[in-house]
Amino acid sequence: MSELPPQKIQTEAVTPAPEKSKRLVNQISLSTELDENAKTICQELLRDEYMRVGYEPVVIAAYDTRGERLAIYDETGEIIGTIGLLLDEAGNPESLPAGTLFKEEVAKLQEGGTRLIEIGQFATLDTVGLARSALKNLVDQLVVRAKSLGAQVAVITVNPRHAPLYERLGFSRVEAGTRHYEEVGAPAVLLSRPVTLQ
Repeated sequence: MSELPPQKIQTEAVTPAPEKSKRLVNQISLSTELDENAKTICQELLRDEYMRVGYEPVVIAAYDTRGERLAIYDETGEIIGTIGLLLDEAGNPESLPAGTLFKEEVAKLQEGGTRLIEIGQFATLDTVGLARSALKNLVDQLVVRAKSLGAQVAVITVNPRHAPLYERLGFSRVEAGTRHYEEVGAPAVLLSRPVTLQ
């Protein structure tokens, strides 16, 4: 039997698909006045964001019934994102989603009658990136709104990999370690900040 000559196999380098380029938004505004179309857009943004990052579908009812769902608009008036605010029930840490995961820590923050507001369910279009100035403006507008609702401290639970961003925006980690957030199927840390402009 004769031997076959070695064959040269040509391979092509596989390059990953290019990431969608994101439009950088520098100016944003918030609105709590949402018609049915805006509410639907916000709910779809939130669902899409959670699916995109691999989180479990999230229940949004608390923010839409007891709290506020806010639309984030760019400078052209297009809805590019959504975020929710939820005021605590005084003395009841479990009235906030963060309090179901960080009950003792939230209860400690509520001591002395301090009212908390939770910032949550933040999502943007996957084609949009917020400039640092827009993120700071977003937090400033949320703080003003939170203060008008009677809150003194804002809390937020985030994936630990996102904590440095929020720390640059004036939040501090609450000493509680990392917990597993069953609702979304991801790790979470608790952060807080006074409801004052910085």
